[in-house]
Amino acid sequence: MTETPSPKGFFDRIPVGYSVVKYNDRTYGVTHSKHAGGKSHKVYAEELGGTDFISANLYLGGTEEHLRPCEMPAAKVVAFLEGFTAHEADPIADSASAQFESPALGED
Repeated sequence: MTETPSPKGFFDRIPVGYSVVKYNDRTYGVTHSKHAGGKSHKVYAEELGGTDFISANLYLGGTEEHLRPCEMPAAKVVAFLEGFTAHEADPIADSASAQFESPALGED
């Protein structure tokens, strides 16, 4: 029998910073930040081009882990954390957006 990961295990699947993931055939931008020396984590995911979002905090104290969803049921947060997958880059979209990047300051 496979053991279900702890809340920290789910949060650790998301790189710190910004990333893009897939969940239920939808694409989400996800921000994962750590605070208080890694004892507090924040995850905020927003559906790109849609209205859905996921928001939760994780507090670590000794051997205890406290998942605190923000304004939503814990089941929704856990389903997202269990079910998301890495988003594969779209080379056409990536090359198109690169054409519109502004030059760095000081460049002409």
